[in-house]
Order: sequence, then structure tokens, then C-alpha cells
Amino acid sequence: MALSAMQEALCNQLQQKFDPNINALDIAKSTFRSRVADFDSQIRALTFGSQTDINNAISTLQNQSAAITPSNTINDMDDLKTFINSCSFFSGANPIGSIIGSLLGIYDKIDSLIDSIAASLPEFGVGNIADAINNLIDSNFGNVFRQNDQIIECVTNLCGSADHTSWIITAASTLDNLYDSFSIVSDSGSSNYLKFDYDTFYSNAGISSGDQVKMNSVIDGIGGVKSAARDSVSGSVEKAKSLIKTGGFF
Repeated sequence: MALSAMQEALCNQLQQKFDPNINALDIAKSTFRSRVADFDSQIRALTFGSQTDINNAISTLQNQSAAITPSNTINDMDDLKTFINSCSFFSGANPIGSIIGSLLGIYDKIDSLIDSIAASLPEFGVGNIADAINNLIDSNFGNVFRQNDQIIECVTNLCGSADHTSWIITAASTLDNLYDSFSIVSDSGSSNYLKFDYDTFYSNAGISSGDQVKMNSVIDGIGGVKSAARDSVSGSVEKAKSLIKTGGFF
């Protein structure tokens, strides 16, 4: 059955949105691959410490990070209010923006803490590279890949006339090649869909199963610390919003 004019217009719109996404990924591919190459070269050169040492270092990192991260306690809210009122630079500043703006500085300090640990356990420096790769996928590339999967799915299911068959085949092949270039899991049925393909990466790099466990624990530990910092700052923001709304702040 031929497509209606409306269906044809929507099918064409979907296809037009595909190419800009592909172009954006093509532009970013070289920089991303250099990060992966750095990760690859450094992990191949690693001599891993014991799991006990790694676990202790993660615990230390968690404690040190918590100590430099604002929370939503009344004491922290009072400190925020006093600081803003006492600092001419912040005169008239929105306390919400001030809290949010502190997160980048906190990340910098966490990176410094990781660097200190990496002096004796270099897998933490390598893990921070992997965390940066994960963040690039989660905050940028993952959603672009998902959108393109959705476009191909919609065109395949709803625009399946002969006029669109060639486009579907070409688009699917192009996207598959980019999944491979970015080492991102393309199987939408996998729990690792749109995640970095660590299994294939470790296999290609010749990393033993025991060292894979150690590396994953470091990556998860670093990611967890940064996520906890982000959540804590978000909690501070929500607390400040609540105080402002009830007239208990500024």
C-alpha cells in the first residue's frame, strides 16, 4: 500500500534528521578514539595491585570526596548564606547558581585525589580515563546513537515502501560501523546497550579475568564517587530552593 502524503512527509523528516546525527558522530569519532587508545595503551602496561589495596583506596577516595562535597544540612545552608552575604563577588548572586557552579571545582578536587592514589595504584589513573569515556557516552554520544536507532526503527516499521528500502540498508550499515568505531554496545536487548564494550575491549587487550574484575571495581568506584558528589550537590540545590520558597533563606 502506498504511503499517504502525510506518512511520506514524516518518513522524509525522519531521514533528514539522521544525517546531522551521523555527521556529529563522525566529527567526534577521532577525539573519542584517541581517548580509547590512551586507555588501551595504559591498561596494557599495568601491573595491578591486590583487590584489598584497591578496595581500601576506593574507601579512602569515598571518604575524602565526601569531606569536600557540600550537602543539604542546615550548617551547609548557613555557610552558603554567610559566604554569599560576606563576599562582594557574590553580591546579588543566585544561591542556586552558586551551588551548581561549585560542582566543576569539586570534580577537579576529586581528580586530584585520584591522581594521588594513582601514584601508588596506577590503575586509578587508568580508571579515570575509562570514567571519562563513560561520561562522554552517557552525556553525549549515547543519546545520539539511541535517536538514530529509533529513526531506523520507525522508517523500517512505518515507511517500508520500496522508495525507502535502500535508505534503510545504507543507514543501518552506517550506524553499525559507527557503533564499532566507538566500541559501544549496539544490541538494544542487552543490559549494556549504549555502554562502552568493555568485554570486547578487555579481550582485545589481553586482560585476564582477574584483572578485569579489579579494573571494573576501580571504574565503578570512581564513577560512584563522582555520582555521589553530583547527587549531594543536587540535594543542596533542592534544599536551597525549599528554603527560598518558604522564606527561610535570604
